[in-house]
Parts: sequence; structure tokens; C-alpha cells
Amino acid sequence: MASTTGLVQRIYIDANAENACVFIGPTPANVELLFVPRRDTGPAHTSAFLTSMLDALGQALVSQHEVIVQYPENDGEIYSVELR
Repeated sequence: MASTTGLVQRIYIDANAENACVFIGPTPANVELLFVPRRDTGPAHTSAFLTSMLDALGQALVSQHEVIVQYPENDGEIYSVELR
């Protein structure tokens, strides 16, 4: 399990809303690119969980709060978000 701590510098959601790319780091020039998948094929509670993670990341972006995100090693898919 890997984790990244920093400010949310940018969130980009692709045109099909299938993935949300999240740029996290201390400055806009020094970020790690991670993502939250937006799969509509899973159960409703999974989609709601992913939406709530994106909501938390969006709130952190606007309020400039630091976050800690966790994701598997060698994979950038976020599965946990903690606001500080």
C-alpha cells in the first residue's frame, strides 16, 4: 500500500466521465498523478463511494486542505482519501 500526502492541485474529469485524474503535491509543478475510476457497471454503493471520494477531493482543492490518499503499489487508483 502506497500513500501520497499533499494539496490537491488539480482535478480533471475526462469527457466521458469514466476517470477523474487528480494531481496531488506541494506545488503545481511537483505533483503525483493518481486517478479515481468512474465505473457505472458496479453496484450502486460502489458508485456512491467513488463519488464521495471525488467530492472530498474537490472540497480539499477549493479549501486548500492537505489530503492523504492511499492506493496499491504500482497502481495509481485511489481507494482511500483522508482530509487533514
